[in-house]
Amino acid sequence: MYSFKNDAIAVRIVGGLGNQMFQYATGRAIALESDGHLELDLRALYGQRGHEFYGLDAFRIEAPMCPKWRLPNDGIDTRSTLRMPKFLRRYHRLQDFGSRLDPSQLVQCRNTWLQGYFQSEVYFAKHSDQIRREFRFKDEHSKAVDHWLARIGEKRNSVSVHVRRGDYLPGFNENRSIATCGVGYFQAAVVRLAETAPDLAVFVFSDDTSWVRENLKFAHPTEFVSGNRPDEDMRLMAACRHNVIANSTFSWWGAWLNPHSDKQIVALDRWRYKSGGASDWIVPESWIKLPVSDPYRAGPHRPS
Repeated sequence: MYSFKNDAIAVRIVGGLGNQMFQYATGRAIALESDGHLELDLRALYGQRGHEFYGLDAFRIEAPMCPKWRLPNDGIDTRSTLRMPKFLRRYHRLQDFGSRLDPSQLVQCRNTWLQGYFQSEVYFAKHSDQIRREFRFKDEHSKAVDHWLARIGEKRNSVSVHVRRGDYLPGFNENRSIATCGVGYFQAAVVRLAETAPDLAVFVFSDDTSWVRENLKFAHPTEFVSGNRPDEDMRLMAACRHNVIANSTFSWWGAWLNPHSDKQIVALDRWRYKSGGASDWIVPESWIKLPVSDPYRAGPHRPS
């Protein structure tokens, strides 16, 4: 039988795999800081389609699902929430929907319900070793992944290039606030890496393999990786020595999990066309940032 504890840190899991990892990492850091225990609120994923599925089971995480009856209302099943005794609903809500929270707010936050995206390592940097341990990939993967791991391991200076199109294209990204990466950005990023690693071997990952095969050309040996699960692609990105990421939390984590001490990571200097807010906080200081306004400006894609 479930026993109520008032030291719970419940984190609302929503979005694709990259967003879920930011939410989990922040929740875990708060639990460690407050000597509490982490639980996962999975209600927002019920019935979702597309890239929103529960993906954290690809890792060696240690957190149970929080019983629905003791969670605060987030717009789901209001009646059952209101039937709870009031003392069970006394969560401290901590939300981040694009603002910059002071990391000091995350200390000693027992009985807290986290809602938002928390897209910055500043929220969990102090506990990065623990986060990396929990985000170790499980052993289950396809033979194709073994093939690609071997191919990547053969190259002294392998670099992953992640191209996200899909929901960033016109017709999906209607408000156009997200700075979508054009061909020039990826070419400039690889040129930048080649200044110190001229023997690059490029491995391209994308949700639109036919488009990248036709449009992405590099002056280095290039292979296109496809047909894997999302967590398998992330594992392969992390296995590369260097990384070129899109403004995507998915490739952000592929780069962050890269264990190479001499890695170089290239990212856009901001996630959105308009600067400000948490989107400018997502890229770690140690990564190479290419400005959207430089000659290789990352502009909107054009349909192929």
